[in-house]
Amino acid sequence: LLDCYHYFKNSAVQSACLKAQQNVFGLPESVFIRHASSRWLTLGPALDRFIQQLPAVKAVVMSEQKTRLGTLYTRLRMSLSEKTLLPKALFLRNSVDLFAGFLSLFPRREPLVHILFSEMECLIKKVFSRFLRAEAYRDKSGADLKSVDVQHSANWRESIEIGADTEAAIADWTPDEKRQFRIAARSFYIKTAGYLLSRLPLENVVLRNLICIHPSHIKEEMSTVYLRSLAKELPQVIAAHEVSALMDEFNLCATEDISQTKSERLDYFWQKIFDLKHEDGARKYPLLMTLVKALLCLSHGNADLERGFSENRRVLRDRSSLSIHSVNGLRSVMAYSQRFNRNAAAIPMTQELIRAVKGSRKRQLQRLEVDAAEETRAKQAKEDCDVQDKDTQKRGQKEEKVQEEIRLARNMVTNAELLFTKGVKSKNFADVESGQALLKNGQEKLTAALSKLESSTKEKK
Repeated sequence: LLDCYHYFKNSAVQSACLKAQQNVFGLPESVFIRHASSRWLTLGPALDRFIQQLPAVKAVVMSEQKTRLGTLYTRLRMSLSEKTLLPKALFLRNSVDLFAGFLSLFPRREPLVHILFSEMECLIKKVFSRFLRAEAYRDKSGADLKSVDVQHSANWRESIEIGADTEAAIADWTPDEKRQFRIAARSFYIKTAGYLLSRLPLENVVLRNLICIHPSHIKEEMSTVYLRSLAKELPQVIAAHEVSALMDEFNLCATEDISQTKSERLDYFWQKIFDLKHEDGARKYPLLMTLVKALLCLSHGNADLERGFSENRRVLRDRSSLSIHSVNGLRSVMAYSQRFNRNAAAIPMTQELIRAVKGSRKRQLQRLEVDAAEETRAKQAKEDCDVQDKDTQKRGQKEEKVQEEIRLARNMVTNAELLFTKGVKSKNFADVESGQALLKNGQEKLTAALSKLESSTKEKK
């Protein structure tokens, strides 16, 4: 796919030849789509375009007579000359459909963590259904799906699913060629299933229990068990002595008749429950609101994080410099405007909003003063730390010098004692006198050095 894209993208001549062949075959004059290897979502459209334009591509590449063959052209020509190219492309296109729904569902902005576990189960079962007998996985769910042995031939289907168009493409192949192709397809499914089983958190009990906040599961009895388990997992949100009151609220909430449209977001549905109040104006479900809001903060993927980087990049475009406060402010405005489809005219002009605009300059000056004071404190602390480090370094150097003097004095005393002992044994009075003089000098130096060390220790304290 990438070779085909670059071959026609980087050459005006080849692009013109492709357009001519598209007219000959009656194909739409479309360009190729670049597939990013890290994103499955681009693979399906890229394959569709390649399969559609394959006759024109073959006509251009296979008819060319080049004296100097480039690596790209050589690779592309060899691939197009293979008999298995079209069946492989069709099989891969059929395999993309396994993941398209899952991958296109979770990049949404709305919270979807309540359906993440069930969608993972559906995904792995869809892959299983392509090459395994239904009896091997039909009654399994969650962590039990990891016990399915995809390598065991007893669990395999007699004929795996490769797609009707793929079957038509290999119809004129020999039985042995068909068998080899199906073996390769089964190997693909086995590796795919093994990869998913090793990566998907099917044993995660918290993800499984989140189904209890799904609007269609609130009234089910198991949801009570699941919600209690979630509350115990979050003691920093719901204290142990509040769990019973929380369950009372949830059981009462299950009796509420709150309508929900099929396309309504989960957070919008729960907001309608949070807005319910008693006759005295107090919230009807305060503990339930606290727990559900905490659960809705759980991310169902990396899309929110990646979207944040993209929005920051758009905010910072054509700006010389922005502080973190400015970026946060712009992001807050963008997030709030999404509630009104980014239509500024639809945003209600409330008194709170008007006061916020009027006091924005005052709050900015206050923030700048606080930042300046904080910067001054940090600078002074750094200077004090530098002075302290210098004093500590000087004291350390002084102590090292005293320690060296002590070492030399002790060596002098040791040598004097050896010289005195040697003179006494040999009755050499010159050595005895020298030893006595050296011993006296060494003891004086040792006493002076120890006195310096004691003074330095007192100063340090």
